[in-house]
Amino acid sequence: MNETLVHIGTQPGAVRLVVTQVTGAQGVGLARLMFNIEITTKHSLAKGCPLLFNARLEVLGLGGPDRAMPFAALKLLDRVPVVQDVGAHDAITLVADIDDRQLQIMEEHRDGAQRFRLWLPGMTFREGRHEPFYATNVDYTVSQSDWIAILEQVGYTRRFLVELELPNPQSNPKLAEAIGYFGEARRRYMQGEWRHCVESLRQCVAAIVGKKPDDEDELSDVQAALKEARNSKASERIGYERRGELIHQTLKFSEETVELEIVDHQPA
Repeated sequence: MNETLVHIGTQPGAVRLVVTQVTGAQGVGLARLMFNIEITTKHSLAKGCPLLFNARLEVLGLGGPDRAMPFAALKLLDRVPVVQDVGAHDAITLVADIDDRQLQIMEEHRDGAQRFRLWLPGMTFREGRHEPFYATNVDYTVSQSDWIAILEQVGYTRRFLVELELPNPQSNPKLAEAIGYFGEARRRYMQGEWRHCVESLRQCVAAIVGKKPDDEDELSDVQAALKEARNSKASERIGYERRGELIHQTLKFSEETVELEIVDHQPA
């Protein structure tokens, strides 16, 4: 069911809520899911009541076919709706901001369509006092094709997230320097020092390759190394160690094909 009835005061079913559509938008490090909801007045008792939602979004299917997991708060996008005359219609949008990790978890457990559960309780103001209103939950299914379109809207298809466990510097002494640079990059990112963050990441990659930052190869050196390997493969076998070194060098200088965009978001 993609609809529910709101109970206000002593009147059950005073307002009907129908989830009509779900769309997506890209935020700064977040995916914004927008739920369009149609409001229909069913009883005159509700006229003039503002609906201050205290809603939340759950995802179905995580850990079991019908298991629901709380994921995010649902907030009004622009205005507080006020119930109109009986039979009148209104439309609002509730939004849920989900980070990249949450979105990845959803994708890891999704089997075709994406299923949500919306809880839509809240508060209203009636007869000079505040009082709660109640509504049963709404289950809404986004088809697989529509969900893929939403993933494109939120920018998920533009990123590929890979998680690796951080190596232990004591058991991997050669990586100790790289881990130090990575920790420095993380601190600078949290401090909003974007340029220094990128610099530390480059130093981290350089340490993994085995060169000091001041001794980094130029892009032309990498191209020359690849060309030499191609010319020599006919007469000699290129071992895994040499291949690994070439891959490290190529990844390090992949700016020509991979765009790294850092958005410095400043509040207005």
